[in-house]
Amino acid sequence: MTTTTAPRSAATLDPESIGRYVQGPPPEMSQYAFFIGDWDCELRAHPPGGGKPLAFAATWTARWVHDGRMLLDDLTVFLPDGREALGWLNLRTWSPEEGCWHISSQRALAPSSGIVTRGFFRGGEMQLEFEADGDAGPLENLVRFHGITEKSFEWEWSSRVAGTEPFRPFASLSARRSPTQEAAPL
Repeated sequence: MTTTTAPRSAATLDPESIGRYVQGPPPEMSQYAFFIGDWDCELRAHPPGGGKPLAFAATWTARWVHDGRMLLDDLTVFLPDGREALGWLNLRTWSPEEGCWHISSQRALAPSSGIVTRGFFRGGEMQLEFEADGDAGPLENLVRFHGITEKSFEWEWSSRVAGTEPFRPFASLSARRSPTQEAAPL
């Protein structure tokens, strides 16, 4: 029987990992404080060839978990008749080892993508990057949270075939804090 050693990042009960964990959330976690709460949204799906985007009502809820060490968010998109059209969960955390955000995503009723999303807070925006398989080859993807205020933000997802064309909008979203929800700091 062959044994393997887990990578250090996977060894969650080693003294160094425990020491980092018990110190509480790193200060970088506050970069997502704007996002905590309940949001009423309009999601726009942009057709690949251009043209008028399809608009959908959506809700987006974000909560701290594990005493602020991680963020769990839930995006739900609705059809005009009120039925759910899409459910999407994200789990976000700051990686002190890599100095960036790591995001894992799961769409309801879909296989796990295994995509690793990394992000940084730059110039008042949360900017995320990932690669995914596309019909014409690997796709480079950029996601931005921008226009961030206490009561609203804008979100954009653009993609392109790796290195071959300009980025094109895939989806965009306008979010307004739900009327009964107040901002929740870290």
